[in-house]
Amino acid sequence: MKKALWFLLMLSLLAAASCRKQPAASDPAPASAPAETADPDKPAPFETDSDKGVPEPADMTADDVPESAKEILLEAIPTQVGRHAVSDGEFLFFTIHSADETAGMWKEGDGLFRATLSMENPLLLVHGNCRSLVLDGDLLYFFLEDAGGRNSICSVDRQGTQVRQIVSDVEASDSLGLWNGKLFFVQRDGSLCIVDDMETGSYTPFAPEHHKVLQACPAPENRIWLSAVDNWNLSVSLFIYDPADGSCWGVYPMLGNFAVGEDGVYCLIQVPDQPEYPDYRQYNYALMRIDENFDPVFTGTEGRFDSTLLSYGPYLLYAKYTQVEEKAGLGEASARKLFCYDTRTGTESALPRDEFIGIDISLRGISDGWLFYNAYDYYANDPESLEFSGSRCCDLSGERTPVSLENLIPEAVASQASLAYDLSTQEFMEARQQEEEEALRNTPYGPGISYLYLKAGDKSACFRLVRMDGTLQFQVLLAPGEETTQSFPCGKYILKTAYGDTWISDDEAFGSDGRYSATDPFTFESNASYEISTGTHGDFHGDSQAGFTG
Repeated sequence: MKKALWFLLMLSLLAAASCRKQPAASDPAPASAPAETADPDKPAPFETDSDKGVPEPADMTADDVPESAKEILLEAIPTQVGRHAVSDGEFLFFTIHSADETAGMWKEGDGLFRATLSMENPLLLVHGNCRSLVLDGDLLYFFLEDAGGRNSICSVDRQGTQVRQIVSDVEASDSLGLWNGKLFFVQRDGSLCIVDDMETGSYTPFAPEHHKVLQACPAPENRIWLSAVDNWNLSVSLFIYDPADGSCWGVYPMLGNFAVGEDGVYCLIQVPDQPEYPDYRQYNYALMRIDENFDPVFTGTEGRFDSTLLSYGPYLLYAKYTQVEEKAGLGEASARKLFCYDTRTGTESALPRDEFIGIDISLRGISDGWLFYNAYDYYANDPESLEFSGSRCCDLSGERTPVSLENLIPEAVASQASLAYDLSTQEFMEARQQEEEEALRNTPYGPGISYLYLKAGDKSACFRLVRMDGTLQFQVLLAPGEETTQSFPCGKYILKTAYGDTWISDDEAFGSDGRYSATDPFTFESNASYEISTGTHGDFHGDSQAGFTG
């Protein structure tokens, strides 16, 4: 096997650090903060204003869940606000993410799409990683990470004629909404941001004292519901925030996400007396409702909830970790399955559709009867072994055939907005590349000196050190076993290497039989010494004869 090469800094002994890819659980375990000794230098935990009294979960009894609910159908309700799917009653707008979101990847065909209510005639509105959809009149707002790596909040009209950036260079979560005609979103730094000017994209950040905001949703009377985590004890609470006067008060302690239903806010609290060493699939939660008086009301429903709650008209949809035996030879396994809570009757029902057999589901959105979800293959007693198997949607009204969203991508027609934005993204990428190349060409060198020790192995070797403007700093040709040390101004260079039996010329090097490699731009620091050694890892990558001589 051909050996790779790397640089060793000779001034100190460096230990090689390996980067290991950790298994990504689709949903991390909920954080439970250990008891802490009081620290007089820490601010006191944020105290809520609510003294309503919290029902004791230990005294709760959940209603029995029907073992089969294939006859339970949900009506097709257009939704104006959603996570990854919304509807205006005429069209569905949804995102396609055909790679595992937990791995932070998206594929070239992914984007924001429009289709008829029967999921036909798909229209691509914009390419990229799109999420958190908000429909307001003719405009659809969303987060976008495009092919150029830009993160922004954008809008597109329902006809797909123009994409416009509202807020540029923003690292935001999935909480996008409207307050009093203004967009709001949650920054990854834990602040709620309200866009003051839709033309310039300027915004004002806010966070409760000593807290980081996790999620935000519209609330009655032009207020905003917030969940936020305490910076000191990691506890999560539900808040009401009024941007008009800046007031904010805590309402209720909670865990996980919350959802705004027709009759109040729904959230989860952890039930006491958990197993001593549970994995995250074993945590038990109680589903609570915060009514119009901010009183907590137990719904009668508890279990091993996944963190995502979706409000859908009078229903609340969520997944629970359920023991199933759906895969031959694997035995009993724990997988997320769909459940529905009817807020009108207070009853919970399992929804074991045929399309959920043999998979673990992660909910993404729901609108007009269509449930959008990611499907994962699961393995018995091993939550870390989930494997992404596709982004899909199914009809919970029972009238339409399930759809694989990846299969819609080749059928989709690119909208005028998509074509124009793709062109502008390409122009942006080319301009950025030119700027980077220009910056490299203008890289300063010196005044310090770097040192490079070179040695040929059992073949002749040629080394070329090239500046970023293409100027050759030096070329050294060594016979087998020969060595040398070169000094040169410190700075950023590309080092090219060639190995072979017979040196032909500067234009031919060792010919087609030679072995060639090169580094990416490498920074040689002032007064530092380097050597090239053989090994299994390194800064070099394979190159061609033309790459060495060019």
